[in-house]
Amino acid sequence: MTKRSLLLILFCISLALFVITCGKKAAPIPPVPIVPYAVQVSKVVQSGNLLIYSFQLPVLNTDNRTPADINKIEIYRLKDLRIIPEPQTQTAPTQTQTQQSQTQTAPQTQSQPQPQTQTQTGPQTQSRPQTQSQTQPAPAKEEMPRVINEEELHDRSEMVAEIPKEMIDAYLKDGFFFYTEKINLAPESEDLKNWYYYAVKSYNKKGKSAGYSRTAALFPAIVPQPPSSFTAILSEKGIRLTWSAPKQDVTGKPLQESSITYNLYRGTNANFAPDPPLNGLQPLSTNGFTDTTFQFGQPYYYFVRAHMTGTKKEQESEASNAILIWPQDTFPPAAPQELNAVSAREGMVLIWAPNAENDVAGYNIYRSTESGTGYQKINSEHIRETTYTDKDVQAGQKYYYQITAVDSAPNPNESARSGEISEVKRQQ
Repeated sequence: MTKRSLLLILFCISLALFVITCGKKAAPIPPVPIVPYAVQVSKVVQSGNLLIYSFQLPVLNTDNRTPADINKIEIYRLKDLRIIPEPQTQTAPTQTQTQQSQTQTAPQTQSQPQPQTQTQTGPQTQSRPQTQSQTQPAPAKEEMPRVINEEELHDRSEMVAEIPKEMIDAYLKDGFFFYTEKINLAPESEDLKNWYYYAVKSYNKKGKSAGYSRTAALFPAIVPQPPSSFTAILSEKGIRLTWSAPKQDVTGKPLQESSITYNLYRGTNANFAPDPPLNGLQPLSTNGFTDTTFQFGQPYYYFVRAHMTGTKKEQESEASNAILIWPQDTFPPAAPQELNAVSAREGMVLIWAPNAENDVAGYNIYRSTESGTGYQKINSEHIRETTYTDKDVQAGQKYYYQITAVDSAPNPNESARSGEISEVKRQQ
């Protein structure tokens, strides 16, 4: 058989195989379910005897186009025994003191009447190495949660809450979902010996889910009792918030005030999500704080929690009493200063120094022909500049002036009047 014939046969076989398999259908590809994305952002904090698990619900489905329509939420919790790190020790650098070369060579010869010679030749060397070693306890390594994979979560966790669609809104605060669990803080409680890992599943109407979220974890700790006597005082510059330090922890053990720090929380509604603290990342070490970022006419809710140094930042006391304050601007500007009047061709020209307040909307001009009485406001609208020309004047007449500053509050506040000045309108 020639090479050409062999190639022809192979071509015919390949063509036959192609024809046979050409119309054969492949196995169908199952459709990708469109479900809400798994929760990505979550955390656990302690407030007194409560663990609070919070997370943001997904906004979109897995197709990245359609809004997430969540029909049910399931909360899972896994309790895992803590492995408390042993305190480590640090050994200070060894100090060695060696006293050497203390050599005494003392040939001593004693001659007696008897022929006795006693000679002491004593090279004496004293070597006293002295070693001082100081061992101090090092700070214990911070206890951290384990990575819990989906298989372990499925096998060991338990579902602690199942929330249908119609009840989801009751758990929402400022767009965050909040689930709370009560814990036992008695000194020998089993709850104190365990990490609490939480995860969530969200389902669509067909009962389909993207699976477990990432876990968030915390172990409970003994925390202080809540701060007391929480009060707020409004001033023009800020809202001053003060409180009394707790004297004991939740078990009744006395606390040193220096061992307690605080986080202050503010919201614009009674059901606000307390995150992040108003004081930022650094806890407060004193029993007071002035809020200078508020706006007049906006209601605010405040509370404060105590934190014990040496515990995790998420482990806080129960909240203090909450305060609602609705700050209203009832504080007038200062009286304008440096008012002067100059007679000019156009009339009486007034100039003054601008007020320092940021909320000054303008100024009012008051005029009289008698000192200390009979003043009338001569402007119909607030003067926004710091100069004004009074054209309605008569030559030869002496005029008296005072001005005030007005702020931009919903109910504007007017300052006290400036000092009185006077000038005669001269013929120009």
